[in-house]
Amino acid sequence: MAKIGRNEPCPCGSGKKYKKCCEAGAAAQSAPPAPVTPRLNTSDWVPVEDATDLLSNSVVQLLHDKRFDEALAACERLRVEHPDVPDWLERSGAVHEARGDLPLARDFYQRALDFTELPEQRDGFDEDGRDFYRRKLASLDARIAAR
Repeated sequence: MAKIGRNEPCPCGSGKKYKKCCEAGAAAQSAPPAPVTPRLNTSDWVPVEDATDLLSNSVVQLLHDKRFDEALAACERLRVEHPDVPDWLERSGAVHEARGDLPLARDFYQRALDFTELPEQRDGFDEDGRDFYRRKLASLDARIAAR
């Protein structure tokens, strides 16, 4: 079975990142239980990675609710607040695809793929993640050509 990257879309189809969806369940099945440790009260802060994921996943929910303008606003927040991750590109592509603007969606997915291929980003993304973008681009190309 191919390894699923933590930052890839979850194969269950939820639209969330694997690490925020099914990864915990998969790890729980194969790993011994972790020792119980006390948790700090973190009600006044959110780690940057979690903040990125929360905002990124909010775009998925807004898309589901067909609230496209709000989803694009959340994408812009992702771009400004978390420019070092391609989430804003991928989510923007999804919003424009849902709106029916396939050429613009394709542009965003291409930019997300290009981001993962930057020399400083290559180690953070595996080929399965890049293949997701390649498949998405091929699908959009076919849909655009069929119009």
